Amino acid sequence: MPAAFRLGWAIMRRLRIFEATLARSEEEFFDIAGVEWPRKERSIETCFDAIRCNMCGELVTANYVRCKKGELLCIPCSGYKER
Repeated sequence: MPAAFRLGWAIMRRLRIFEATLARSEEEFFDIAGVEWPRKERSIETCFDAIRCNMCGELVTANYVRCKKGELLCIPCSGYKER
């Protein structure tokens, strides 16, 4: 059997499968239903070690807080600039 004939046969077979797939309804492929799971509403303070900036009040994770003159500040309020 020539290679071109085999290739054409394979393409036609795939095309038939593709068309049969498109002809089916969504319900045959998917189980469409609502999803529910218990979800607790948590604030950022319980998810991370968060601290409020003393100047602007923004919540900042602890590793991004800067201490300037005894006050805990976020990076923009502290005036910190990377070198």
